[in-house]
Amino acid sequence: MAIGEVGTLPLVVLVAVMAQPRLQYALAADGLLPEWFGILNEAGDLWNGTLFAGIVMTFIASFVPFENLNDMISAGVLVAFSMTNSSLILLRHESPDESPFLLEKLLTTFNVLALLTALLLTYCFTSVLGIILTSLCFVVTLLSCVLIKAFCPEASFFGGKTRTTTQHVQVGVKPVEEEEYRTPMLPFVPSLGIFVNWYLIAQLSLTGMIMLVVFLAAAMAFYFSYGYFYSVGNAGGWDNFHWHGYHDEAYGSVPYSVAEHGLGGDDEDAESDSVSFQQGLPIDDVDGDVEI
Repeated sequence: MAIGEVGTLPLVVLVAVMAQPRLQYALAADGLLPEWFGILNEAGDLWNGTLFAGIVMTFIASFVPFENLNDMISAGVLVAFSMTNSSLILLRHESPDESPFLLEKLLTTFNVLALLTALLLTYCFTSVLGIILTSLCFVVTLLSCVLIKAFCPEASFFGGKTRTTTQHVQVGVKPVEEEEYRTPMLPFVPSLGIFVNWYLIAQLSLTGMIMLVVFLAAAMAFYFSYGYFYSVGNAGGWDNFHWHGYHDEAYGSVPYSVAEHGLGGDDEDAESDSVSFQQGLPIDDVDGDVEI
């Protein structure tokens, strides 16, 4: 086991490091990070993003103990799984018209109670009082799941009336009766997954969980102070966005592919395409080969 971990762990870390600049590039293209992370040099490389990711990961590897880092990453993955299960419930159920946001409130309550139950089960189940508190908390957690089933009807189509999904854009509204596969026993199956995830998180070290909370708090603070205001979704969508993530030092806000390779046709077409790109207008290849 130890030999296999020594051989595979560096490869996993290397793959994660190599993908980080491209992830930052995608976030910058969506407006969730500053444009600095999406700048390409003359060779088309993500120099800024690579430099930033390298410095941050070198600092973490030098000063953060691996055990705490491992617990933090594990907890982060499990939180992401819980968010996925929660999203499934939000997309398959909806709040009643007379009680807006009831589903969101009940689902938040369920997640908080599931985490509390998991912590009590891990640290307080050895005493009589701990067993009583854990049992009561578990019953209330189960009750919140039952309330979702009882008072939040299933959506007649994926996403419901209040949420737009990629399926709506690409396929159109599709009734649930016409779908090939649906998760059975909603909302109980994803709720079980949420509870198991929180229980596994409760088994990790306290330091790792605190590190995760600090990281999530910092990420949320950055999002609500920057990403919320500059994201493409809150800026009118791609049709009204002046930069599509193709920023280049040599050509300003002109896409590298247009300026260097003339995807708009001849030089005059490329120049007009550049102006259209800066103004947030669609760019069409005159030969019909490329459309940005």
